[in-house]
Amino acid sequence: MAQGLTPVTIDASLGVALAVPVKHSERITDRVLDWVQRGVPIYVPDLWEYEVASALRRGVRRGLLSDEWAAAALAELLEIGVTRIAPEEALHREALRLAALLNLESADDAHYMAVALRHGARFWTTNPALAQAAHAKGITWVSWIGEE
Repeated sequence: MAQGLTPVTIDASLGVALAVPVKHSERITDRVLDWVQRGVPIYVPDLWEYEVASALRRGVRRGLLSDEWAAAALAELLEIGVTRIAPEEALHREALRLAALLNLESADDAHYMAVALRHGARFWTTNPALAQAAHAKGITWVSWIGEE
């Protein structure tokens, strides 16, 4: 890790926003490019790749993207230099704990949070409700990309 740089964890929606114009895409692109250029470590659970690929496929099915665009976008996203964290029992247990603490319907978002917690990273999401729920429980290392 580069000296003095706080690592980050990004959810799949941030990854998709790098490839598909959505709300906050410009802000997300600027921020992620800055992290990459400065050598900020970016950690994601392996789940990230599946969620990004699924979101791109949904874009194709809805007529928003071509198959070729989705394939090229996925290839680019997989090259931005994220460090993928393999699933393991301890990570799943922490995700379940965080999901219960925040009363989440599923543990998907909590897996990103568990990865961030493990690596001392700030977790960035496009989901303001998730960030608000975390802050309400005293979890200050979760950030919504829309806050400045």
